[in-house]
Amino acid sequence: MSNPSIEPGYYHADGDPPGTVRYWDGTQWTGEPMPAPPGHGGAAPADGWDRDRFGSVGVRIGAAILDVIIALAVALVITIPLVAADVVDNASDGTAGTGINNASILATLAFIAIQVWLINRFGGTPGKLIVGLRITEADGATSPPALRTAAMRVIPIAVITNVPVLGFLAAIVILVLCIVWVNSDPERRSVYDRIGDTRVVYKDRL
Repeated sequence: MSNPSIEPGYYHADGDPPGTVRYWDGTQWTGEPMPAPPGHGGAAPADGWDRDRFGSVGVRIGAAILDVIIALAVALVITIPLVAADVVDNASDGTAGTGINNASILATLAFIAIQVWLINRFGGTPGKLIVGLRITEADGATSPPALRTAAMRVIPIAVITNVPVLGFLAAIVILVLCIVWVNSDPERRSVYDRIGDTRVVYKDRL
């Protein structure tokens, strides 16, 4: 298909496997071939079918809230002993802050490692697994994704948002973009999905 007058939607693309559709944005194909909905012959767009496979804004916000709660609990387990040790050391030698700084760095590294491992091993963060979402490769079907894919989804943004001062501002911008893009993108891709080339799909629609 090369006719720009054809409206955007999901169609069967020449050369793709039989029984699949791909998104046509009005000028070119985007994404990977996906199984066509029942009864879809490929001549008309599969309006709404594939989009409904991907996690909606509300569900993903709920998953993110659960992830934050769990992450805070893990951070407390890691930081309390280090902060307590810092208080004791400060009482004896007059130094302060080392334990807190170490705790912050260790908690961040642990968060990144746990997130990458969970995505690569189970196909999602705790919040996403609880609400029935799975992170996939770009095809919207392969889950859990490869280790490299999981790392690319997590590490770049984790590094950016942990930069002093600017990281807080970056986190706000990323949050806003995630909400806007998940709500408007045909495949509901967030900032994380675009960097890692992933998709977030309802488990029962894989």
